[in-house]
Amino acid sequence: MQFTHFVGIDISKTRLDWSVVHQAEVLSTHRCDNDLDAISEMIEKICTTLSIPLKDLLFTMEYTGRYNQHVVRALKSSKPKFGKSVHFT
Repeated sequence: MQFTHFVGIDISKTRLDWSVVHQAEVLSTHRCDNDLDAISEMIEKICTTLSIPLKDLLFTMEYTGRYNQHVVRALKSSKPKFGKSVHFT
């Protein structure tokens, strides 16, 4: 799998800070609430405003126990919309 962009997510109990990076250049930064709807909207916003297919994005985040679960659920639920492009390890 070849990724062209990286999305780093800093996770806290109530909010997420997002950074989209391509070839060591930060293309955009975003902030949203740590809830399923806000995260789903953010994933779609990143893909549409930057014209990047979801399959080209590698999402990275620290393991924070329960606080990253909304992100994982949102990415898993994006599979039907964006195709089988989300892979979890």
